[in-house]
Amino acid sequence: GFTWPGTFSLIIEALHTDSPDDLTTENPERLISRLATQRHLTVGEEWSQDLHSSGRTDLKYSYRFVCDEHYYGEGCSVFCRPRDDAFGHFTCGDRGEKVCNPGWKGQYCTEPICLPGCDEQHGFCDRPGECKCRVGWQGRYCDQCIRYPGCLHGTCQQPWQCNCQEGWGGLFCNQDLNYCTHHKPCRNGATCTNTGQGSYTCSCRPGYSGADCEAEIDECSTSPCRNGGSCTDLENSYTCTCPPGFYGRICELSAMACADGPCFNGGRCSDNPEGGYTCRCPGGFSGFNCEKKVDSCSSSPCSNGAQCVDLGDAYLCRCQPGFSGRHCEDNVDDCASSPCANGGSCHDGPNEYSCTCPPGYTGRNCSVPVSRCEH
Repeated sequence: GFTWPGTFSLIIEALHTDSPDDLTTENPERLISRLATQRHLTVGEEWSQDLHSSGRTDLKYSYRFVCDEHYYGEGCSVFCRPRDDAFGHFTCGDRGEKVCNPGWKGQYCTEPICLPGCDEQHGFCDRPGECKCRVGWQGRYCDQCIRYPGCLHGTCQQPWQCNCQEGWGGLFCNQDLNYCTHHKPCRNGATCTNTGQGSYTCSCRPGYSGADCEAEIDECSTSPCRNGGSCTDLENSYTCTCPPGFYGRICELSAMACADGPCFNGGRCSDNPEGGYTCRCPGGFSGFNCEKKVDSCSSSPCSNGAQCVDLGDAYLCRCQPGFSGRHCEDNVDDCASSPCANGGSCHDGPNEYSCTCPPGYTGRNCSVPVSRCEH
């Protein structure tokens, strides 16, 4: 387009006329004064003034050169029109340069300025102050990668990763590889060993048992104390409190000897080389000194309500009617003698039987014919 060259020619004619619509110069008598000059002029708002004298007239005049609207520069060759639409968001500076509106940037001010801190690579915006995340990223500034769906104890450096934290494994980092540290399942000072994928084993200290070593072993459960000694359970040990006349770790030693006649009920005494004595009890007696009479019936050996008779070193069962055997365990077959007559069926019971009679007979043993007169 047009560029201001910096120089111009100016012609001014002053006419005498009765009507502002009649400005013709054909009649030289109407001409009051005429000026023709050439000037050098820069673009600007300031006015330049001059005076032209000819004969009896003085012609004062002012002049300047300004750019049309939206044109700027020394030659008015720079075009700039403010706008705020899809093609730009700017105003114009003094030299016609584009001055972006707040929140916009770029050559034509079409690029929005995103939220400060928004990741340039993983975030974008359509309007100033936004921070919209690209696929696989999240967070206020779109600087946090999205983990693999279902990832439990893992992290990521890039989207869809699941890098397991220390002590975890599996596709979703959900398998506890360090169960011992995280849960401390072993008790009572036991040693825990990880066996992978959320499992473990406990190595118990002496005196404890169980999957987690939670149970203390009762060393008194085997009744180690002899001769009536009382047992006190300890951790992985026990102590025996011996009755008078006995000593030793398990009260196995007696302060008495065979010369003291310690054995009762005909027990035979023999002295032990390491100290103490031993009683060999006759049938029907027990205990360290054969002081206990054995009750052969204490275990209730007889069945089916039989009476047990203690014979010392043996017993006898007196059976209820209908039973037999050493322990009265056999039910006597009351049908063995075929008590049912006339083809009746016999059913054995405890100390009794019953008959199912054929048609035409009745009675306990089916021996009574049915009288036709009864019908």
